[in-house]
Amino acid sequence: MVASTALGGIAHLADFAIGASIVFSYGFTSGIASILTAATIIFLTGIPIARACATYGLDMDLITRGAGFGYFGSTLTSLIYASFTFIFFALEGSIMAQAMHQALHIPLPIGYLLTTLIVIPIVFRGMGALAKVQAWTQPSWLIGLALPFVVLAFEAPDSWGAFASFGGTEGAGSGFDWIGYGLGTGVALSLIAQIGEQADYLRFMPAKTEENRRRWNLAVSWAGGKTSAAVAICRAAGTS
Repeated sequence: MVASTALGGIAHLADFAIGASIVFSYGFTSGIASILTAATIIFLTGIPIARACATYGLDMDLITRGAGFGYFGSTLTSLIYASFTFIFFALEGSIMAQAMHQALHIPLPIGYLLTTLIVIPIVFRGMGALAKVQAWTQPSWLIGLALPFVVLAFEAPDSWGAFASFGGTEGAGSGFDWIGYGLGTGVALSLIAQIGEQADYLRFMPAKTEENRRRWNLAVSWAGGKTSAAVAICRAAGTS
């Protein structure tokens, strides 16, 4: 249940928009290379944090305090993580409100209000409610994720080749460009703070025993480092 809920991080709509902007600006080759580099770094740094949070039931505030940051440093890192979360929640609500405006002609202010109010009662009901919503909506999300690629395969098969040779708007061309790669990696690495959200889920993991050891390791791996890395990789899917 904890791992399934934590996997919801790969569904952030803002990540797809960021991936599209990276490749649109720096081209397919440099953009994909920067996204994969960021995903690797996020995965390697996320695994030890995820395991510590799951093993000892700690959140990021306690992790940073115990790592030697002290009370002030812990508060500062929590503030950075909180601002990161607020920004992304605001982006998600904005994207959903704009989708509702385009599809149902709902005014944007009402859309912002609806996207906020819908989430509040679910959050109040705790991890169990979040896991249920995740399970109910996951099939439709997977269909929505794959559908654009299927449509492109039938309606515009040439677009795949054109996309792979796209050179970006910054003049880098279709080949690899170190400047574009560096700038794209810097943008993609902004989501390294995603591990803070994963830690808030993983602290609810049950104790690791000999009976559940394999499932425990798999859940922590997928919900921790791999989910954080998958957020970066999902940006590549958004570029189409």
